[in-house]
Amino acid sequence: MTNDAPTGTAQSPTDRFRSRLLEPTLESARAIPFYERHWKGRDLNLDELPTVTKRQLLDNLASTLRPGAVPANVGHSTGTTGRPFFRVRGREEIKAYSEYLRSVRTATAARSGVPVPPMLQISGAPITIHGSVLPVETDDMRLAVDLFSAEGLAATVDLLTSPSLDLLTEGFQRVLSASPGGAVLLTQELDRRGMPTRELGIEAISVYNSALLPRQRSLLRRHWDARLVERFSLSEVLGGATLCYECGHYHLDPVVVPEVLDLDRDEPAADVGELVLTELHPFSQVQPMIRYRTGDLVRRTRSVCLPHELTFDYVGRARAGVFWGGELVLGEIEVLEAVEGIPGLAHAPVGEEREPVGAPLISLRPETRGDELVLVEARVEVVTSHEPGGAQNVLDQVHERLTQLLAERAKDGIPLRVVPAAS
Repeated sequence: MTNDAPTGTAQSPTDRFRSRLLEPTLESARAIPFYERHWKGRDLNLDELPTVTKRQLLDNLASTLRPGAVPANVGHSTGTTGRPFFRVRGREEIKAYSEYLRSVRTATAARSGVPVPPMLQISGAPITIHGSVLPVETDDMRLAVDLFSAEGLAATVDLLTSPSLDLLTEGFQRVLSASPGGAVLLTQELDRRGMPTRELGIEAISVYNSALLPRQRSLLRRHWDARLVERFSLSEVLGGATLCYECGHYHLDPVVVPEVLDLDRDEPAADVGELVLTELHPFSQVQPMIRYRTGDLVRRTRSVCLPHELTFDYVGRARAGVFWGGELVLGEIEVLEAVEGIPGLAHAPVGEEREPVGAPLISLRPETRGDELVLVEARVEVVTSHEPGGAQNVLDQVHERLTQLLAERAKDGIPLRVVPAAS
């Protein structure tokens, strides 16, 4: 089995779990028309099977489904990278995943000697962004709330402080599950009202959908006395990874087999590459993802927490990376972090107001000019209503920070420069 773990090391319990499920995963997937064609003439060795992309699956959607399967849940991806992709799941795999989650909770309680209470998941994920929610069968409850409009935020705060909710959910631990923007908007609404966050009784905040930028993380930690959980996940794939604050790297869930491959070859990447995931049977049966190219760039790391397993740092979307000579020069996240918080720079609009809670609205266009890589500030959106000096001052600050970022790369002998955006 391939999982890109450090060579010469013993398998971890997680890898043994994956190894046990991998063979039935591949045998089961071979009965699906798409994989039957895609793997024709290949042995069922994961390392030697071709990867799949979202476009391939979209173009062959009907043949990616198990013949005769009865769907129990249909979700969809966001469509941010193209056409939305529909995910179909069956009753048996939902049951298997539910039993797995219950077993993890039972094992956690046994190790700690403390019972794990059921969870009230306060979900700020609008259906239009993340498709339907997988209806796992646990003792938890899910409460859908609106964090993306002024009226919705006000109603959410009133709902979460209602004595009726306390009565109905006594004995449940409260977890806020939201995108970075949604979590920040709720925080800002509570601050505007002068209401302490502890009045909501939230014990943990789980953020997903996009990586927290430093200012967002700082704001949440400053205002909340709650455990912060940063998740990497995709709407197309079951499972994901969690950022570990001990080692600073992402730890992957056991229900997927991870790989880090070159962008243009099905070969392991030495450092930065595309994250490739395989869902395991029985948690994925009707429409399994086998060696699915996620479109996300990660940097493989070695963790003191999990020395025998693959861990990673998130670099950003592959389409937003800047490459030179086949090597990554700039990743999406480091560009966003470099310009985050510049006064007057527009951030992704969330809700009815253009609150600075999303990612900075900037993109770069790499161009090769002779023997030099030139980064053109192709898109820099500016809000200048309260900023002295107007748009040009904002653009100058963006250019200065990007030039500083590129100066670090120039030390490696990469001929780089950045061209300012027009005001």
